[in-house]
Amino acid sequence: MPPTCQISVGQAALRALKSDLSRTVIIDRMKLERKTLTAGKLLVAAAFLAQKLRSVSDERIGILLPPGVGGWVANLAVALAGKSSVNLNFTVSREVAQKTLRASGVKTIISVQAMRDRLKDFPWPDAGIWDIKEILGAPDSKRGLIVKMLQTILLPTFVLEKIWDVKRKNSEATLLFTSGSTGEPKGIPLTHENVLSNLAQIKAIGLLPRDVRLLASLPLFHSFGLTVTLWYSLTHRMAAVAYPNPLEPHAIAEVVHSERVDGMVATASFFQLYLRQVPKEKFEHLKWVVAGAEKTPAGLHERWKAHFGSEYLEG
Repeated sequence: MPPTCQISVGQAALRALKSDLSRTVIIDRMKLERKTLTAGKLLVAAAFLAQKLRSVSDERIGILLPPGVGGWVANLAVALAGKSSVNLNFTVSREVAQKTLRASGVKTIISVQAMRDRLKDFPWPDAGIWDIKEILGAPDSKRGLIVKMLQTILLPTFVLEKIWDVKRKNSEATLLFTSGSTGEPKGIPLTHENVLSNLAQIKAIGLLPRDVRLLASLPLFHSFGLTVTLWYSLTHRMAAVAYPNPLEPHAIAEVVHSERVDGMVATASFFQLYLRQVPKEKFEHLKWVVAGAEKTPAGLHERWKAHFGSEYLEG
């Protein structure tokens, strides 16, 4: 096994982010507003949240957030704390969600008030809900964030790994669940080796060169969105352009066009939707798209290439 797969996902992200603190990791276009987060700011916020998460005895931490700044910070924080992330599917029924929480043993969920307001039928626990905006924005958090900022800027990576206690504590990096459409939701634990070897494979095929911009609209509770858009942008020099809903073709078109996105990953169903509703000039900067999770219908490759001019690839 390559040495790069023998460390933790948190170590891999810390080393990559620390190597260039000024690079943009994520451009968040939630509600078409624009927020950017550099590697340095992301690392500071995640390290601060990770320090608080170490007080939680549970090995698994739930995350209920869409693609965006919050989801990136929360997942990195869980990894730096040496715990396993469980990105929860908020599109399933209340019954399925309850089964997922029971099966995973998740008692602590990182989210935001806006998600709680929107998902009133989700089985939120009575206690153990961590609002990431409130925690990072609280007045008494300012001193801790300043300390983490100074450490991030001034200390070498190996020292940060030691004082932040970033290391392999168990083999499981994250736990994903099936939707339960064919019975009980099934939990699939992914080890650090699973995630890191997948990232190494992505790098090896050369699809995501340095400084590429990739649309991040797939949910974080699916391996495609979690691995390709979130973890690859954290561990390699790539910027994720996040929009929370791939089912809004006109908003997706505006984001892709205005941010000059180079590539997209999605399912064939989404690409068929975009082919029907997106003007070709909105995707003029796209170089390629990658389809996965379902078979591409015959002829879709050719129709996409003829209409948009970008390459259509299957994962």
